Amino acid sequence: MVNNLLKITLVLLMSNSYAVTTISPLQFGAIGDGIADDTQSLQKAFQQCSDYGYICNIPPGYNFLIKKALFVWGAAQIQGSGGSIVFDVPEVESPYLINVGINAQAKNNKDFSNIKP
Repeated sequence: MVNNLLKITLVLLMSNSYAVTTISPLQFGAIGDGIADDTQSLQKAFQQCSDYGYICNIPPGYNFLIKKALFVWGAAQIQGSGGSIVFDVPEVESPYLINVGINAQAKNNKDFSNIKP
């Protein structure tokens, strides 16, 4: 038993890898049918990823409808596996639909840090 634990520990140390939490917009109430507005749910998922360095996975078979600009920062990662994000934004408050930055400020220096998901 001790030998097995030692082997497992050594393998973990030698691989130099660590577990990263993966979340989905579905965990934050997104519907993903392409009809319901999933903006708030995606922003909540992006905020968790940004704050904690999680991966946000856009799952296959879902189409997330977004009606406002989204913000992501820090160590967040966004990955897709066959799903999509559809933007239907008539007027954008920000110069970009997905804003990536360190402190969530747009290029025009408008402060978006007070926006709550």
